[in-house]
Amino acid sequence: KRCPPPTTSAEDMEFFPANGMDALSSSEALAGSTLVVAAVGAGNVGQLAADLLVSTLALPRLGALEDSHLMPCVGRAPYAHELGAAVALELYGQAGGLCVLQQRSAAAPGTQRIFATNLAKWVKASGFKEVMVLAGLSAEWRTEQRIGYGSQLCYMASVGGKGVGTNPRCKELDWTQLQELDFGAEARKAARVAPWPQFEALRDQDVEVTTVVAFCSEGDNIQDAAQVAQMAADYLQLAEKANECKLQSMQWRMPPSWGHLYGPPPEMTLF
Repeated sequence: KRCPPPTTSAEDMEFFPANGMDALSSSEALAGSTLVVAAVGAGNVGQLAADLLVSTLALPRLGALEDSHLMPCVGRAPYAHELGAAVALELYGQAGGLCVLQQRSAAAPGTQRIFATNLAKWVKASGFKEVMVLAGLSAEWRTEQRIGYGSQLCYMASVGGKGVGTNPRCKELDWTQLQELDFGAEARKAARVAPWPQFEALRDQDVEVTTVVAFCSEGDNIQDAAQVAQMAADYLQLAEKANECKLQSMQWRMPPSWGHLYGPPPEMTLF
């Protein structure tokens, strides 16, 4: 079966609609949707959180994006409800509703900002009404003041296109705002990695963007991912929309691909 032709919505970035999704070839098909973006960062927290959203909500695959700066990858089907191989950058969701952009590989070294700019241009051209970026940040960059906050979850929000400020919805949820002081001497280094390139590129395109981050260490980051996914669900009121009983939290469904997340158990004869 022949795939639909690609639609080019930004320089060097193409969107390929999935089979049966020919209507998405129109540049206006996704207008008015809310987009959640997984950013490749510490602990793969953003990607794991996106996995939970796609798997729990059984979001259908809408298509894939291709960019020459993104390192190629391919793998087996990650979700129980979707068959077929997984590639580097895929869009799941419902046109006009919630969409989740899962990024499975990083941009090539030195091209993070170019890739983020191309992505932001595609988001802007597609007409998404709001964007949320999910990411992890290295715990080693925290100051003692940040450690003392207790919760290692925080947010950034764009204000008026170019600025950074308080998001009323985040304030209502009693979230902690991420501050440059949280990084101390590491602020300049932290600004070069996700989610900053994505946040700044989207903000520069006048796209309303809120970023949720978790300070974490590399290892078993499932709990960090669940917390970030829950923040996204709270912000978007997913539990209330999915359940008349208005659950306090989402009942997360881990995708079957997580069964291979940490490889096989150790050989016990070694101990």
